[in-house]
Amino acid sequence: MSELGRIDAQEIPPEVVQLLASRAQLDPSRVRTIVLESGIAATEDRWISIPDAAARYSLHPAILLKLARDGVIRANRAVRKPEETLLLESDVRDVAQQIAEGVKEDEEGTITATEASNLCGVSLPTILSWAKRGHIRRAGEDPEDRRKVLLKRRDVDLAAVLVKLCGVARGRYVFPPGFTPT
Repeated sequence: MSELGRIDAQEIPPEVVQLLASRAQLDPSRVRTIVLESGIAATEDRWISIPDAAARYSLHPAILLKLARDGVIRANRAVRKPEETLLLESDVRDVAQQIAEGVKEDEEGTITATEASNLCGVSLPTILSWAKRGHIRRAGEDPEDRRKVLLKRRDVDLAAVLVKLCGVARGRYVFPPGFTPT
């Protein structure tokens, strides 16, 4: 499809914006620009499947599914069947950007469990529980103090971003069930 032009939503009568937004299953207050493609009006926000979003934005599908269930990423329906669920691409893009800013690619160091709990804003037992379940990989023990557990910095950074996105509350999981970092 070729793009024919863009129109600022402020220049269009509100009832037309309302109609276009309802057809695209979007909140009319979030529509800023209308894109004309091959003579057909469409909003810039598009729906994308979980596997496509995972591949395009290098995110784990289980994390996308969890964020959709938590309402961080808007989905086209109640998230029951992941294979049928579509996500709003602009939300996926925003989450991917936040994760990229929080998890540095070149950061391959280690961090103690105590430092990790301070960074994530959760208790030390929670961090140790995440490490035990495999959500955060262990990097060994501190050679100078064997009681200190060392964790992969990259995994802790991901945990900190997920805590920020989802929030932490008693009984609420930060990681999807069975998730292990790669």
